[in-house]
Amino acid sequence: MGRIIDLNLRRNLVDIQKSEIVNRKMLLASLYLTAYEILKSSIVDQIYCSYQIGMDENHNKIIDPKYETEVLSLDKCKLIASTKWLIKSDALTENDLKKIRQIREHRNEIAHELQDIVFYHDRDIKIELIKPIRDLVFKIDSWWIKNVEIPIHNQVSSNQIPENEEIIALSGPVIILDIIIENVIKGIVN
Repeated sequence: MGRIIDLNLRRNLVDIQKSEIVNRKMLLASLYLTAYEILKSSIVDQIYCSYQIGMDENHNKIIDPKYETEVLSLDKCKLIASTKWLIKSDALTENDLKKIRQIREHRNEIAHELQDIVFYHDRDIKIELIKPIRDLVFKIDSWWIKNVEIPIHNQVSSNQIPENEEIIALSGPVIILDIIIENVIKGIVN
């Protein structure tokens, strides 16, 4: 969007004054960005924390140097490197990586072109990507619960959790995404 107002923008601005388009698009943008950050945290933060080997005197995490060679060396982008680590660990697939790239691309579009998305009728938030975000977070968090958290729990607790049973566990982030999808998005879109 340049400094000179074109006729389409002027017409859009007049329409916006008479409608809730700006509020709707801004709310959808914030929900999409929130969902993206939840996905990013599920991918990046859990791996990062799994390489923590202690705390220093200032209570900062001490990360195993293997994190650099086993994770960050896989790609220059921490999100993609972490996703590739999850693929190597059989938690995700190459198709999941393609979906994550698409989700990230739209996140960047929202973050860098929000003004155009809000003020032009032909631009919108791709809310259809929020359900795949939820599904990816569920897949990742379920993998962590089954492959990391339950085995650790069973090593330190006398109250054993069966490791071979099919467990459906909803993490906090998945519950938040479910609330976004079920209550907020359906109310905004309909």
